[in-house]
Amino acid sequence: MNPEVLRFIVFSVLAVFRTGLDILIWQLLVFGFQEHSPLVKIAKLIKLNRFALAQAVAFLISVFISYFSNKEITYRDKETTTYSILTFILISVISFILSVLVINILTSNRKALDFSKKNKLLEKYWPLTAKVATIFITVVINYAGYTFFVFI
Repeated sequence: MNPEVLRFIVFSVLAVFRTGLDILIWQLLVFGFQEHSPLVKIAKLIKLNRFALAQAVAFLISVFISYFSNKEITYRDKETTTYSILTFILISVISFILSVLVINILTSNRKALDFSKKNKLLEKYWPLTAKVATIFITVVINYAGYTFFVFI
């Protein structure tokens, strides 16, 4: 099997695991962040809802796990360099910003919310649907960034 294809398969399998963990953490935080909590009040100051706040925290935890699992398993990179850490952080920050913006828009934007109300099931699971959409965006950004810039 082509080594690149095998690497992408390994990356994808690990991504599924990390995604499950990310969603679990996100769900726990969504239910844990109450509207009156200090963290939610701070998030509201910068126009983030509790879904985006939970996304921010869950994403940061996932990035930490992602670095070590990709370094050791996907890319089998035994050397840690300042360049790889800094580029990993940069790609993760770009991915993080996009994921928080996308989930905030999808769970706050009037047109997105109106779209979600077209189906009762979709409306009920709209925040989770928004979360899944952010995952697809970040997987593409992360795989490309890690492959071409971090673990080269």
